[in-house]
Amino acid sequence: MSAAWEWIGVIVKTDGGGGRVKRASQIFFQISVYNILWLLFCLLLPALLFFAGITVQGWQLPACALLAAGVMYFLTGRKKPAAASVLGWLAMVFLAVLLAYLIFNIHWDGNTYHKTAVGLLTDGWNPMRGSCMDVLPEAYRTFGMAYNAKWVDHYANGGWIISAVFASFFGNIETGKAVNLLILLSVAGILQRCLSVYLKRWGWVAAITAVSVFQPAVVSQIESFYIDGNLYLYLLLGVLAMLLLSIQNSAIQRRYPLLFLFASIVYCINIKFTGAVYIGMFCAGFYVCWLIRAARKRQFFKVFVSAGAMFAGMALFAVLVVGNSSYVGNLTDHGNPLYPLFGEGKVDIMAYSEPHTFENKNNLQKSLVSFFGKTENITSEDNRQPKLKVPFTFSLSEIKECMYTDVRVGGAGPFYSGIFLVSAVLAVLLLARCGRKLPFPTPEAGVTLFIALMMALFLPGSWWARYSAYLHFFVIAALLYLAKKWEESGGVGVRLISGAFGTVVFLNAACFLLAPAAGVYLSCDIWRQKEKMQRQKEIVVYAEPAQMTGIFWNLRDWGVLYRVSETKIEGNSVFRGHLIFKSMENEE
Repeated sequence: MSAAWEWIGVIVKTDGGGGRVKRASQIFFQISVYNILWLLFCLLLPALLFFAGITVQGWQLPACALLAAGVMYFLTGRKKPAAASVLGWLAMVFLAVLLAYLIFNIHWDGNTYHKTAVGLLTDGWNPMRGSCMDVLPEAYRTFGMAYNAKWVDHYANGGWIISAVFASFFGNIETGKAVNLLILLSVAGILQRCLSVYLKRWGWVAAITAVSVFQPAVVSQIESFYIDGNLYLYLLLGVLAMLLLSIQNSAIQRRYPLLFLFASIVYCINIKFTGAVYIGMFCAGFYVCWLIRAARKRQFFKVFVSAGAMFAGMALFAVLVVGNSSYVGNLTDHGNPLYPLFGEGKVDIMAYSEPHTFENKNNLQKSLVSFFGKTENITSEDNRQPKLKVPFTFSLSEIKECMYTDVRVGGAGPFYSGIFLVSAVLAVLLLARCGRKLPFPTPEAGVTLFIALMMALFLPGSWWARYSAYLHFFVIAALLYLAKKWEESGGVGVRLISGAFGTVVFLNAACFLLAPAAGVYLSCDIWRQKEKMQRQKEIVVYAEPAQMTGIFWNLRDWGVLYRVSETKIEGNSVFRGHLIFKSMENEE
């Protein structure tokens, strides 16, 4: 009962800093640190074993848990975990795996190359020993598989590897999505602990933590194989780590932010090519700030070497060891580590995705139109064109569009343009208080926001909201400012502004709950259709479009004997109509 009350205390007691709340906060923090370690080992161990020719296997999940437990033992000063910590961790893992198992990935990229890559890794593909097509029987080497292999063979594969470890252990492809909720909860647990050191009111700690992790891309992708939300969360973790390292006499012991930074750099570089650019730019910004401060203290050379060695060592390990199969392999085989996005034979993946009116616009123009545009999922084949709107206005059609995980125009939500404008003003006010009222140094905080803004405006593809989720750092800064003003004065004006702003931010994020809600609704039909398939001796299936090959691993999990058709067939449809099947007995 005591352990249960400690967890409940986080929810029911929001002020006063009671002992039970502090204890629960510490437990949540320790579980979250352990999860970050566990997921890190779920990437490191398979990546290292690839060199020895050992592929992803189920035993690696508990092995990584033991390795993480060993490191955690020394991180905590050789203290044994409390019973509440173990129970809390088990409950967290059980919830994440159960939801991932029950709610199917129904979205586009998740059922094309993402899920296909996870399935191929569980089938024994070693990305360092050849193409993913090598592990497929001849009968399954369809056009769709060959199309997806172009991305699976060459893209950064860190997220797929972690998901494959989970899927291999639990024997179900969908359980690979459990890492999404584990990452969200882990970053939340770390963030709330750091905030509790600097904020007096637990209500504000909870609110800022919730807003920080429930970013629109995270919410919409929580039960899919998309990776943009996870990339944002690890970017947030990395920036938080560097802010903590920038604080002299930080209440958070230095070994923790060093771990968080290492996990962030390794994950961001290996989950997506753009992730390497994102984390690299933030690291560069902090490095410059540290060098300027060191020069004033006549410690330039010392910091230049120590911080430079730290960043370079982490990055080189992430690229050359963990990312060897993608970055080094691409460089060796195609002359460019970022193939097929760059170099000879590169593929333009954005031409189809952007509205046709973007064709002759530069990225700044695209970003401004998308950012201040009406929320609509417009592609190049769509006759519609983006429409600008007044911030904070909305329509019902915009809310409906939020059921997609990759909304193109206004993709951060119907209220987000207004939220950002207010956040930008409050963030500037926050910077004026850093170093005096807040422990975060002004240069580092300012550089973080400046880099986020410049990337959103000028990086190619950043007009697409899921690629520029880091803009949410402005919203976090705004809430930090309001929290400190509330604690200092608590006037009526501050309360009204805080309440109104917080409400709009939560409503905007809530719109994207339509995406997992749609997943729940359609999963009910998928479970029913599954029973129909299992009653047949053998079925013939057609993926529409042909590259929706990830669904084939669902059929294997269900024990369904199937044959792939390269041409469209008539029959029952499932997975939003992306899979059509019929009994072999009915085939002429």
